[in-house]
Amino acid sequence: MNKEKLLLITGAVLIGIIVSASTFFIYQYSKRINEADIKKITIKGSDENENQASISLEVNEPMDEGVFDERVIKVIGKTSPNSTIVVVTEENEEGGVSAGNGSFSMDITLSDGENIIEVVAIAPNGEFIRERRIVTYTKEDF
Repeated sequence: MNKEKLLLITGAVLIGIIVSASTFFIYQYSKRINEADIKKITIKGSDENENQASISLEVNEPMDEGVFDERVIKVIGKTSPNSTIVVVTEENEEGGVSAGNGSFSMDITLSDGENIIEVVAIAPNGEFIRERRIVTYTKEDF
């Protein structure tokens, strides 16, 4: 009796696997894409001059991996003139516009421990560049 049940179950499982596999292969074979439905994409080459960015960003302060015992620090740098500057930390964002010579300076507030500061400069034509600094704020005297 047990051998018959085992044989019956094994046979049913094998038949189920064969039927499922056959159905799957028939389905996959029937999925054909018409040549008319395929869209072709062409990528045009660009001049060397187009690859050069028209915006630059130089962050002078704070130095990367700097340690500070003051909660408020200055972010100082230089970028293209009249660019929008956004300084982003984990807790807040500050924004402004660079001066006519491209210089900028903003105060930001650090949170305890490690802080990731991202400075983004956005040119009037929409082009942007970013630079990231990691600094640490501590209450310890050093």
